[in-house]
Amino acid sequence: MFIRSFFLVIVLSGCSSFQQINSNLNFDGSFSNADRFHLNKCLKNTSQTYTFSDLEINEFTENITSEGLEFNTKISARLKVNIGETENILSLESSRLNTTNYISSNMAEEEYNTLRKLILNDFCLIILKNV
Repeated sequence: MFIRSFFLVIVLSGCSSFQQINSNLNFDGSFSNADRFHLNKCLKNTSQTYTFSDLEINEFTENITSEGLEFNTKISARLKVNIGETENILSLESSRLNTTNYISSNMAEEEYNTLRKLILNDFCLIILKNV
């Protein structure tokens, strides 16, 4: 009985950690694993080869009140995409404005991650429309 239960745990853990490897998307070191996963998921049905490089994400904060109690955050991102084996390079830019004014570090981090995913979605839509 113990061996059957142990075997079941091994099979389930192996299946949950399985990730499809898409060989037509190449990334440099500027991408996190979450960014790679998100772009792989977004571009999984394309057969074109893409090389992503130089992801740069900046966060800017602006005070609304003179006391500094309320603020807006703008996240801006840049990315270079080399399409196929040619010298065709796209330079993409996108930005999002966060107006929720979260001061808590947990909520601010979650909102930052959400906006980062939305920016990556913008990049995916631009790539899918132009190629």
